[in-house]
Amino acid sequence: MKYQEHAQEEIAARLRALEEENSRLKNENDILNSIIEQATDGIVLVDQQGLIIKWNQEMERLTGLPKPEVLGQPALAVRSRIKQGPNSGRPGQGRMLEQMLNGRVPLNKQVIEQEITAGNQTLTIQDMPFSITTDKGSWACGVIRDITALKQIQAKLQEQLVFMQQVLDTVPCPIFYKDLAGVYKGCNKAFEEFTGLPRTAVIGKTVFDLYPKDAARLYGEKDSELINNHGIQKYESIFKHADGSLRHVIFQKALYCDHNGQAQGIVGVCLDITEETRLAKELVRANEELTRLLESICDGFVALDQQLRFIYLNQAAKQIFSKVMATGDLIGKSALGSHPCFTAISQKLHYALANQVPVHFETFAVNKWIEIHCYPAGPGLSVFFRDVTAQKNTELALASSEERFYKIFNNSPFPMAITDLHTNKILSVNSKFLELTEYRLGEVLGRTFQDLNLWVNPDRRQMVINRLLETGRLYNFELEIRSKSGKIITGLFSAQLLNFSGQTHVLSICNDITEFKQYQKEMARLERLNIIGQMAGTLAHEVRQPLTSLKGFLQLLGSNEMYHRHKHYFDFMQSEIDRINDIITNFLALAKNKPAELRPYKLNLIIEELFPLLQADALNFGVNLILEPSDTPWLLLDRREIHQLILNLVRNGLEATETGKQVTVGTYVEDDRVVLFVKDQGKGIDPSLLDKLGTPFVTTKPEGTGLGLATCYSIAERHRAAVAVDTSPAGTAFYVKFNIPSE
Repeated sequence: MKYQEHAQEEIAARLRALEEENSRLKNENDILNSIIEQATDGIVLVDQQGLIIKWNQEMERLTGLPKPEVLGQPALAVRSRIKQGPNSGRPGQGRMLEQMLNGRVPLNKQVIEQEITAGNQTLTIQDMPFSITTDKGSWACGVIRDITALKQIQAKLQEQLVFMQQVLDTVPCPIFYKDLAGVYKGCNKAFEEFTGLPRTAVIGKTVFDLYPKDAARLYGEKDSELINNHGIQKYESIFKHADGSLRHVIFQKALYCDHNGQAQGIVGVCLDITEETRLAKELVRANEELTRLLESICDGFVALDQQLRFIYLNQAAKQIFSKVMATGDLIGKSALGSHPCFTAISQKLHYALANQVPVHFETFAVNKWIEIHCYPAGPGLSVFFRDVTAQKNTELALASSEERFYKIFNNSPFPMAITDLHTNKILSVNSKFLELTEYRLGEVLGRTFQDLNLWVNPDRRQMVINRLLETGRLYNFELEIRSKSGKIITGLFSAQLLNFSGQTHVLSICNDITEFKQYQKEMARLERLNIIGQMAGTLAHEVRQPLTSLKGFLQLLGSNEMYHRHKHYFDFMQSEIDRINDIITNFLALAKNKPAELRPYKLNLIIEELFPLLQADALNFGVNLILEPSDTPWLLLDRREIHQLILNLVRNGLEATETGKQVTVGTYVEDDRVVLFVKDQGKGIDPSLLDKLGTPFVTTKPEGTGLGLATCYSIAERHRAAVAVDTSPAGTAFYVKFNIPSE
């Protein structure tokens, strides 16, 4: 019984101990669960079967998966539900889980960064998996930390570092920075170029690693001095440049501190003063040379202080002053009153000094012209002066000569221009040049003939330049120039090289012979017409008699019944004989000495008489004929010849115009002339034929004789009328301009 009671007490004691142990473990488990739930990192615990048994609140926030949906679920299945970010990648997850459950992944041995998507945002996380091994086996545990904010801060910091480096690289002076131990932490592009060392070779090194021993010792001592004394340090030194040359440099350095004001390192700037040092030495030598120069010049020179007292006079100035006063020792004495020219210009001296501006002028003193140049020099003035009386007299004579030249130049009846030989720029032109080229003065000055497109043939221009350079002058060289409106002008070009103020210029003169050339062409054309007309008068009689006989016999044979079946041949031969007669008639119309029977007529009445005939011709061609007469005065006309002229011009227009288009015939009054015009809508006349219009036997028609238009020109000549042509791809217009007879 006692034994039984003792056993029960022992069992009861053990049960109490177990309950206490269970209570302790439960409390510890509750504490552990509370710690896991309140942890700022996501924590997930996977048992030996790969099922999730712990999933805290941070895991819910990071993944968007609530705890009830994942507890008891396979870890790999839940893993697949987590949305991966664009830069995530974690191969071998199944194998890693298996290794953790077997205890083969040591604690904190793997930290994996990846991106996951939670809601509408992408988070960067650190995944730190490890295994927990107990006597009952291994469990897998994962700690997930949200490092998105940290990554953003790091990215911004990196951007700032890149930006600061870019800023430093844009500074042209070499810049470096190092820590308090003297280890370089960075530099800019200019420092790399200056030292010849890439940034990677500088960072992490000290001056003792990079520079000669003596230089390194100096730099190190200066760094220590700066660290001890703070402030800004500035000193000069000799530095070996990347190109091997020794440079004079100024180092300017200071300490840089953290946000607490604690010194963290040294930042320095190198200023290359090699050139400045050289210039300083050059300046000393220049001052010595300037003094020697001032003593050797013929002009007087004095230096005055701000009270206009002498501080220096060259030898020429002393000689000039000695002629009107005893110079003695003028240094320190006032310039005003020392010489009449200075007394006269005291106001200008004060003005130059007060406004710190140069003043240049001339003054007349002691019967001489004195040229004076005042320059501000520091607090005082530098004054040059010379006797220019002889020069003044020469300038007056030159001005008079130039005035005469420009009067001749501007009033010349020939176009004239002055250009610079080397730049070809136009310096001056006269009114005749502007009239000929149709430009305004402002449009030509400072520009070249090429800019204005004046030269029709640039090769001819080069010939002009070559001849000028060879001989210095050119006479009556024929060339063509183009006006502003595009009109081509033929001229005789003459040129002469001139020297003005040490510059070589070209004086060009152009004699416009455009009308003369046109007269030559017209005279040649009329001469050809006259020869052809004389030939026509001789041949007409000899040819027409046989033709009359031939036509009579053809009519006789054609009326014979024996040849009735060949009558159409006889009719054709008779029409061809009539055609020959027409050609002869046109040929005779070319005769220059053919008399014109001039009578008072209204040009419009002649056109109206012909209009039905012209309209019939237009209908045959399928062309619209438009009549546009204006009220015109009486003219002295040969009615038959004007008939012929109008018929020829209109028929030419009809033949040139396509079906459905129009030909216009009309008249108008222009100044003291009555103008007859015929306009077609053809394809225009080839520009190469324009100069040959009116020449017999020149035609563009396959079956034409080239006499119709020649006849028109001949008739116009006998009426003392002018013929003008305007042609383009849109059509051609002929204008016959008759002089209105005086009352």
